[in-house]
Amino acid sequence: APQSKLPTSTPSAAAVLVAVVSWVRGEREESRDFELTELGLAAAASSASYAPPGGRLEELHARGVDSRNWREDRSLSTDVVAVLYNRHTQTCLVAFRGSATLGDWKSNVHHVLPGNERDSTPPGSV
Repeated sequence: APQSKLPTSTPSAAAVLVAVVSWVRGEREESRDFELTELGLAAAASSASYAPPGGRLEELHARGVDSRNWREDRSLSTDVVAVLYNRHTQTCLVAFRGSATLGDWKSNVHHVLPGNERDSTPPGSV
């Protein structure tokens, strides 16, 4: 009877050890945020969206997110959108900054003025 060929290579003990240590470190980091609620995490991400790209993780940590597993995806983040992800839990947060600049407020006033309500309402929302 033909025999199937099984892979002959197995992970080395060092590779397994590295994987286990990495997982344990990630779990330890996550335990730092054990009492953080989803609402608290969302509020921290919202606050972080006001910080400039590159400074958002510091703001996230200042708002009570203690895990160092969070990263900012700088290829997707902009001045008004913060894309944050946790590499250990595979969680992604997208936070949109509100009005922060004079230009933002000028745009708000323009779209709220009487007679311009239709342009300020997204299609299909009414």
